[in-house]
Amino acid sequence: KKRSRAAFSHAQVFELERRFSHQRYLSAPERADLAQVLKLTETQVKIWFQNRRYKTKRKQLQQEQQAVQHHGVPTAARKVAVKVLIRDDR
Repeated sequence: KKRSRAAFSHAQVFELERRFSHQRYLSAPERADLAQVLKLTETQVKIWFQNRRYKTKRKQLQQEQQAVQHHGVPTAARKVAVKVLIRDDR
């Protein structure tokens, strides 16, 4: 049986987002503490963090694709000309 979607309160989302901005991964004790403070289950906190990391990654990939469309090369892969001086004793 499929569970219904959990509706988080604004205060819960605010605290989850605040914590995520400092720390993308929580240890089991940290997750348990946060769940207790927010009156959520540990599973709800774990899944929220998983989903948030995925959302962040998807947004980053989307921004890189837009950079390719505007500049032809992703910002992380842009090439810069650098002069290299080589001494050849032959």
